[in-house]
Amino acid sequence: MKKIEMNYIVNIDDFETIIRDIRPDVATLRKFIEKKDFELAEHMVRRLELKLHELEEFNFIIERRTTRVPSVLDELRKIIK
Repeated sequence: MKKIEMNYIVNIDDFETIIRDIRPDVATLRKFIEKKDFELAEHMVRRLELKLHELEEFNFIIERRTTRVPSVLDELRKIIK
């Protein structure tokens, strides 16, 4: 048996959720800039700055996992027997 170690990001869904929450704000900001509503655009910029800060400060929780898998040689030996 071969031992394989992997790193697993436990809270990747939380990180992806933050990114998904940012996308609509970017679209809204673009709309406000196109309409030349710079007051609301400035408000959206502040919101985006907070969310980007949240991404920068995000702490990934990483677990090291070990699993055993049959090696190729082990499998060949079974076939040959």
